Order: sequence, then C-alpha cells, then structure tokens
Amino acid sequence: FYDFLITNTSEKTLDSCYFGFYVDFQFGDSGDETWGSYKSKNDIPGYDNVFYQFDYNGPNPGNLEDGVIGMIVLRTPDSLGITDGHFFRDLSGSVTPSDDRQIWPVLISNPDDPNIVPSNYFHGSNVHFDDFSLTEDGKTPGVNNWSMFISTGPFVMQPGETKRETAAFAAQKNLREFKRVITEAQKLSLTEFNGPSAPPSPKLFAVPGDQKVTLYWNDNAENVSDPVSKKKDFE
Repeated sequence: FYDFLITNTSEKTLDSCYFGFYVDFQFGDSGDETWGSYKSKNDIPGYDNVFYQFDYNGPNPGNLEDGVIGMIVLRTPDSLGITDGHFFRDLSGSVTPSDDRQIWPVLISNPDDPNIVPSNYFHGSNVHFDDFSLTEDGKTPGVNNWSMFISTGPFVMQPGETKRETAAFAAQKNLREFKRVITEAQKLSLTEFNGPSAPPSPKLFAVPGDQKVTLYWNDNAENVSDPVSKKKDFE
C-alpha cells in the first residue's frame, strides 16, 4: 500500500490540479508486455482503477516472467476516480515522455498539444482513457514494451489543503489470484487498513469453592463486528 498526502503549502489557490502515476513494471521479456484493466466496483466514479501486466506468451527458458503484476487505485482527490489513462512504448526514443512539456498533455488528455505525437499516447475512441485491451497479441498496437500514465483531475487545492491518493500493488501467479488479492486490498482500504484481528478479551470472574474455582466470562467478544467482513462472525 502507498498512501499519499498532497498538501498545498503555498498561499495561493491552485486550480486545474492533477495527481498521476507513471507506471513501468518492466515485467516479462522485452516487447512481450500486455496490459489489462478493469473497474474493481461498478459504483466507483471514473474509469478503470485496476491495471495489470503479464508476458503474453509466458516464460522462456532461463526466465521467470510468469504470473501477473499490477495495481489498484483505492482513493483519489475529491473521490473523482481515475479520469485519464494512457499507455505508451518505453525505451523508444522520443516516444517516452522525457520532461513536463510531454508528460503534462498526456496526464490531462490533450492530444492537440504541439509537444507530443498523439498516436504515441492515445489509443482507442476515448480521448481520456485508452483501450488497454489493444495491447493484446493480435491487436493493434499489440504487445510491446509498455508503460502508462494514469491520473485524476482536475481539482482545486486551497492554501494549506491536503488531498489523499491511495494505491496498492500486488503480484500473483495468475489473474484469478491477482483479482482475489486486489479485492482484499479494497476491503482493507475501507477499514483504514485495519485487517482481521482478535476480538476484545472477555471480562473474567473467578469464584472460589471447595477445592475448585468456577470461572465466568461475558459474551462481549461475540457481539463485536469483524472490521473487514462487518459481521459478528466470532467462533
């Protein structure tokens, strides 16, 4: 988990702010990387918030690029969700954005900016969010050495105001296990990272008798909800 707190330390109101991730997992053989994405819950705002990468043709002899690695964005400023997302080739000269003049127009989804070549960063019919399935084998542009930007904005930051962005990263042996772990990460984020824990100890009373001690305890442990399941599931 990475929990970011972004604070406007200036005395000015900052408008048109964006928070973004520059993600390059470098997973798999060079040129064999494929992206996938989905939305973890149907009722969250924005576009897909889960992104994963895998080697499309599996491991080669001597290499271990088997499995899935990825991330989930759990919180965004003003609860906007992911508003923009674009993949692009890495280690390919001018295609890889090298400074703010190239990074900023991709983060805010401005294909008309003269500092970038739009076809390098915008894929599919939605100018704000790429079709990540286009990195699959047999599609265009297909598999390659891929990186991506995902961002949230615009939002306003008042002087002294703090915004929060939270993400979790995971790696698993297959997509099914990856999705299972991502679901657990989302549950943990909703409990402020308080996972399953022992219930409160009962109050214990001891009553002495003839060569014996009788113990009594209350049932408070049975009446406390688990922080993750939200159920009274004491056993």
